[in-house]
Amino acid sequence: MIEKEIIETKEIPIFQVWELLNERKKAGDLNYEQELAFKYAQKFKKLAGSKVDKLLKQLDEVPELTLNLKIKIIDILPEDLLTLKLLIPKGIAIDDAKLEEIVKLVKESAK
Repeated sequence: MIEKEIIETKEIPIFQVWELLNERKKAGDLNYEQELAFKYAQKFKKLAGSKVDKLLKQLDEVPELTLNLKIKIIDILPEDLLTLKLLIPKGIAIDDAKLEEIVKLVKESAK
């Protein structure tokens, strides 16, 4: 087995995973793990590229959200306050008004 060094890790939404693997697939065959990841991303991506970028920029305006949480919100697209609250870890305190605003942004992006 050829060992490869990890140069950088970065959290990205499922749609961007699909885009990266789709480009690699066009260039040549994917290995088994990449093919599984591609099929998973293809099945579960919910937004297109421009909508992902737009929603990510809108979520950047909420300083309490970490990058990881923003990506979870983009990937899951919670449609109600309860579902959104389930995504937020206990250590992060966000008032309900901001959460309602986030739900509204998600609903607009999902259209």
